[in-house]
Amino acid sequence: MPITNPRREILPIPAVLEPPDTICFCIELPDDREHLAAFWGALFELGKRYSWGKPLTADSETVAAYWRALMQKNYEIFEEVR
Repeated sequence: MPITNPRREILPIPAVLEPPDTICFCIELPDDREHLAAFWGALFELGKRYSWGKPLTADSETVAAYWRALMQKNYEIFEEVR
């Protein structure tokens, strides 16, 4: 049986599971490999179904898959320009 962290934040399932539009904005980040790895790691948590809703449902996976695809696209762009 997996060990779970009862203090882990669970995000509520949004009303719109897969928004058709996105926005782009610029933020400053430390120019350090380890800090960037932590940043991307935190963002990729949005792509894990256990981050969305309790109990887990099919909607949890839908939202997570949406975020996985979006973060992968952004990460690939970041790597291209880095």
